[in-house]
Amino acid sequence: MNTRYSCYFALLGLLLLLNSAQTVFAGETAWEDVAPGAQLRLISSNQLSKQGYVDAAIQLRMEPGWKTYWRIPGESGIPLTASWDGSTNINTSLLQWPIPKRTLDYGVMDYVFEGDLTIPLKITLADLDKSAILNARLVLGICSDICVPVLWNGQLEIDLNKPSAGHAFRVTAAYAYVPVLDDRSGAPFARVGYSAELDKLVLAASADPLSNATLILDLPKTALLFDMPQSGPELGTMTVASLVNYDLSTLVNQNIRLTYDSAEGPFTKLVQVEVLLKVDGGLVFK
Repeated sequence: MNTRYSCYFALLGLLLLLNSAQTVFAGETAWEDVAPGAQLRLISSNQLSKQGYVDAAIQLRMEPGWKTYWRIPGESGIPLTASWDGSTNINTSLLQWPIPKRTLDYGVMDYVFEGDLTIPLKITLADLDKSAILNARLVLGICSDICVPVLWNGQLEIDLNKPSAGHAFRVTAAYAYVPVLDDRSGAPFARVGYSAELDKLVLAASADPLSNATLILDLPKTALLFDMPQSGPELGTMTVASLVNYDLSTLVNQNIRLTYDSAEGPFTKLVQVEVLLKVDGGLVFK
């Protein structure tokens, strides 16, 4: 953890942990102050999508200079985690993460959100003829020069008899920032190789500079933090190292997740890591 924040976590973890019990309203909870520069609420469209789920969302409003963290926070901060224990008439509630901003502050790399943030939730109901209660327990960090750890408890009523066009629009707009599966013909980053010589992962760079600048690598089931992609030893390649002591050769034949923005919007996909025999003069895979 960034030592710049560590002393604040130790103190604020005892003094400023917020634990609220929200009044239940159909379609939304009231905005609540959760940090000096941030407010939070839950919203629901109270409508069924064509796929059979209800669009809902966590909303944050943060003043300039404040931020919160992606599911992989980076080298400091607290990732947002959610528990739905105690919910009624709900089968599943899945977070749909928008693409984050990568920051480098005092040499520390983080993945953050700033300003207004809407994180969609896909909710499936057990019985469509009954209303539901989403019981939310959220843990997150709201940070500026100090970091405030937040524990927020709230309840959101979902009633399909009380649809909200406004909240449906808000959630739909937020999906524009959620990466979708990149199944485009000629999509970038088609292959990822492990180079024993470099002890790094290597990819061919995208023709879209935005995709190269925003590329994030992570593992679907393991919390391994990778460094920021760097221009490789040969023009047209990118190399990625681990930020911790980790044997990257063990990733061969495993899937790695790529997340990146582009001129066409944000994308994600899984790519199997291959053995890379040669980098100079072009990538040669085993």
